[in-house]
Amino acid sequence: MQWVSTFLVRLLPLLPADIHLLLTSRTILPAPLWRMRSKQTLAVIDEEALTFTPQEASELLRIYGLSDEHIHAVLNQTNGRAAKLSAAAIDLANKIDSQPSTY
Repeated sequence: MQWVSTFLVRLLPLLPADIHLLLTSRTILPAPLWRMRSKQTLAVIDEEALTFTPQEASELLRIYGLSDEHIHAVLNQTNGRAAKLSAAAIDLANKIDSQPSTY
């Protein structure tokens, strides 16, 4: 992983000002890149910024026809992560639809 940091530290200053580079990682960036953040030449979008707020998640989950109780359960299970929200909502909606009606 060290080679990536070395490569980027050398590459980034050479790029024209109108070039934007997007990097994704599951780990925190190495220290040299964090210096770029302090100079505001690097923006970090972390997991917290990508998660749905409870209100946003509720609006999304209502599309699937879930009750408030189900929405609360899905929110507790997913912590607002978009992919998990969608998958859990679809799974729960399918379970609800497959239950026999009680008339």
